[in-house]
Amino acid sequence: MPTKGRRLTGKKVAVRSPPLAAPHNPWDRARDHTTLGKLMADKKPASKRGRKPPDGDKKQFLTSMDPDVIRRIKAAAALRDQTASFVLEEAAKDWLDQHQDGKK
Repeated sequence: MPTKGRRLTGKKVAVRSPPLAAPHNPWDRARDHTTLGKLMADKKPASKRGRKPPDGDKKQFLTSMDPDVIRRIKAAAALRDQTASFVLEEAAKDWLDQHQDGKK
């Protein structure tokens, strides 16, 4: 006469007890077909993360500078109600006009 949890060979076998709960999770609303499609009242589109892309046909250009120079550029641009990007672009254009290595 085999005992509970043993095969006829004598090896132990895990005995599974019947589940005490319902066959599905009652909190799992996706299975509740009456509310399907009503999980969120108004799904909002995913927001775009990060910075906005540059205006027009401009491209980003990453460089490293002395923090004091960066602060001075930003402060001077703010005093003139301009962006630091505009100030740097104007300075780069002036520099290129003086040094014809980077011709148009």
